[in-house]
Amino acid sequence: MSSSPRNSKSRNSSGNSSNNSPTNSKKSMDQILGQEIGRGGFGVVYTHKNDTSLCVKVSNKVKGNQSCRQWSNEYKKITSFYDRIQDLDIFKKLKLAKVLKPSEFVESPNQCYMIMPRVFRPEGKDVIKPTIQAQLGCPSCVMIHKGRGEFLGLEQIKQFVDDKDIVLASYELGILMGLIHFVGKNDAYDVELYLGKDGNSRKCRFYLADFDLSEEYTNITPAIIQRMTWSLDAVPYFPTEDSDSELFEKFKKGYSEAAHIANVSDDIIEQIFENYG
Repeated sequence: MSSSPRNSKSRNSSGNSSNNSPTNSKKSMDQILGQEIGRGGFGVVYTHKNDTSLCVKVSNKVKGNQSCRQWSNEYKKITSFYDRIQDLDIFKKLKLAKVLKPSEFVESPNQCYMIMPRVFRPEGKDVIKPTIQAQLGCPSCVMIHKGRGEFLGLEQIKQFVDDKDIVLASYELGILMGLIHFVGKNDAYDVELYLGKDGNSRKCRFYLADFDLSEEYTNITPAIIQRMTWSLDAVPYFPTEDSDSELFEKFKKGYSEAAHIANVSDDIIEQIFENYG
């Protein structure tokens, strides 16, 4: 397992809320765009001028740029699996593991944008630095990747999250990934994990985001199992037996409990974890 980023996609402050389908809007971008806080290959991220708890991710429709289509598809995928899991008690009880769900996707002839809840750095709202991607499967890692953010391992995460909450977060992340995989029917391929605070929180949380490369499925096939394993294993966002056996057992326990809600067999679960870590 590598601690390196997988590609150079834009990764900055991201999002959560309602709406089930992309919309068209005549609202002027000048009415909502605040300060630029991030930039990458797929777009530019701004603060929301009228709501500091939100951010706006903008892409221009230039020739060869497929980001508007990708974002539209991603919005639909997140909404689809979220609708399947949001009413479950086990999901409602999650305290430290969350999904960043865009509240709105807007497309016009010349551009598109997503409105998202903004995730602030753990140090506070006034700190403008790269977003943190949490790597619980890396005992000690520090790396800044242009356009992707700051990658921190377990030792570094502990400066923001205490040991008790890391144990709980590992368990809850297992639940959340299991729910997305088996109840939400989404393989979560290439998902990413952020650490920070939303606009109203004093506590750091872990946020799953970036489902643009994920795929929905109907039946669990060997190919889907492989993609599920990849979603857990490609970058060390989640604990492994080698990185921390206690956290790994908590993660696997949560994942298995969520899988059992969807009547997934232990054999399928073991196949997913067979090549994990």
